Amino acid sequence: MATRLKAKKFYCSVPEYWALPPRRRPRTLEGLLKLVQRKAGIWCIQQINKITGEVEMMQICENCITDNGATSMWKNTMNASSAGIAVANIIAIDQSLGYTTLATTIASGGTVTSITVGSLTGPTIPSGTKLLIGAGGATTLLVQTSAAITGAGTYSVVSTAGPSSSIASGANIRYDYSAVPTTDVSSLSSPVAYTAALPSGQFTFSGTGNGNRQMQVTNTSNYVFSTTANSNPSVAPTANYTAGWLVNANPVTSTSNTFIHVVFDSPLPVSSTTTGTCQISEKV
Repeated sequence: MATRLKAKKFYCSVPEYWALPPRRRPRTLEGLLKLVQRKAGIWCIQQINKITGEVEMMQICENCITDNGATSMWKNTMNASSAGIAVANIIAIDQSLGYTTLATTIASGGTVTSITVGSLTGPTIPSGTKLLIGAGGATTLLVQTSAAITGAGTYSVVSTAGPSSSIASGANIRYDYSAVPTTDVSSLSSPVAYTAALPSGQFTFSGTGNGNRQMQVTNTSNYVFSTTANSNPSVAPTANYTAGWLVNANPVTSTSNTFIHVVFDSPLPVSSTTTGTCQISEKV
């Protein structure tokens, strides 16, 4: 069954989607993936109501391959001998990256020298970080902080030209993809949740030709992130998660454990009433 791009809240950071006129934009995830005919890693993250099964939030984001992930792929497949690196078959979510929202509208044009933001989810956003304002929407603005963001308030940014059209208060502000660290970490940031080691039924492989060869892995069915027990080794803590990972260990204890890292456009809430799913599509 096709995954409809329909939810109470929908965010998409894949540029090919917004480049099309509204009537031609894909209505399904499968249609969107066909639209992206290039090397790419794309996550579909969903917040699902436990009682009704309704998708309350969906976001489509691109990921980063970590340094260890890229090197491990070569070592395990193209090498003088087998490297014996454990496969990455565990999806994890954590709060490793700070996230906030725009507190006042940014008008089109002009020059932006400061931004006013709401409360902070996750850790402090360091000075010098590249942030994407309006993440997941049609209009975005890239800025670089001149001061660390520690909570609600007004913060200076490197002077930059304003957006082509206004960005409304409440817009997502997250790390830009170019600012997401590709270096590997030796632990994930609390709160953190892991799936079980996912079985073969959660993986599919398809496609031929450059940019179309595809691997998909998902934590649907009994492996969703939930505060109630399922096939995962432990329940997910109630939290708003800001990033996702594909890893080969639970818990992550070494820089050799992380392979893929994604920053969410908006935090993924897991609670007594909502669960979280991630579908990862990697194209080469």
